[in-house]
Amino acid sequence: MARCAVAVLVVCPKGIPLVLDPSKPRPLFWKLPGGKSEEGETPAEAGVRELDEETGIKTLPKSLGLLVKEYRHDHEYFVFSAKLEETPALRWAGEEGEKIQFFSPKEILEMPDFFPPHRQIVEKILSTFCAQSA
Repeated sequence: MARCAVAVLVVCPKGIPLVLDPSKPRPLFWKLPGGKSEEGETPAEAGVRELDEETGIKTLPKSLGLLVKEYRHDHEYFVFSAKLEETPALRWAGEEGEKIQFFSPKEILEMPDFFPPHRQIVEKILSTFCAQSA
């Protein structure tokens, strides 16, 4: 399978976990957990691995729902969702030093430092979610 990029939108009672990677070039942005697949991984397997590496949240590929599949310049990009009934314990930091924090959908929609490509994809989803929760 060709390499791809993935992101996972996790919704749990305490909110949505986002990560901030201080090793990335500035400006720094909060983003959905995710990254690039490794050789031989399916997109869902990559999502599960990245979610665990960056946040400590463990789940199975079959528990991820596909929200978006896009063809980008030289790869495919997948955004998955995972709804958890209980709030998981998060790592203090991701395996590569990422900061991890829960945010409400409303907070994410108002964040000036939310990763623009993720914003474009999840803004509509979170706007719908916020409208239903109001």
